[in-house]
Amino acid sequence: MKDTGKQTRAKIIQVIEDLVNEKSLDKISVREICQKANIAVGTFYIYFSSKEEALLYVYHQLDEQFKNLKLDQTPLENIKLILTTYYNMVDIEPLRVYRTLYSCHLNHYDNYYFDEKRDVFIVLFNEIEKMVQDKMQAKKITWLILDFCRGRIFNFLIKYEEDIVEWIDEQIILTIEYLHFLIERRLK
Repeated sequence: MKDTGKQTRAKIIQVIEDLVNEKSLDKISVREICQKANIAVGTFYIYFSSKEEALLYVYHQLDEQFKNLKLDQTPLENIKLILTTYYNMVDIEPLRVYRTLYSCHLNHYDNYYFDEKRDVFIVLFNEIEKMVQDKMQAKKITWLILDFCRGRIFNFLIKYEEDIVEWIDEQIILTIEYLHFLIERRLK
């Protein structure tokens, strides 16, 4: 069976995640990644310009799940499902990987993360627009909600709390409260 680009990317990402569980990203070389992935260094650079870019590609993979969400309820219920999916992207099992991923954002800018074509932005924007019925306001509110979620996740990664299920439930409640606040403020 011939290896596809998608499989090669996935292999590179998996190797980086495995290595990050053992040591910090700055102690990992592209050569080491390639050796463990059984690919040539040149092959790595076909897909990624750096190990940081490769690690941040995790978001592309995680965002695939937003394309498949069954959003057939009220906009508010659909938003709760989107938020549940978003907050569930953080897993305590590879906590070191997620901490490294967020640190990577601070040191290596990734346009995709702030792109309105990102699947999480699209599905959330569509539901918020149904609630506010104004594209510009929906765009502003969507970015504010995503920024809020990102901040909550960042705080969680800094001070890991034992019960992630309880934490996720609490974040959904807080985020929905913030959404209501933003919508009410818009109406004034």
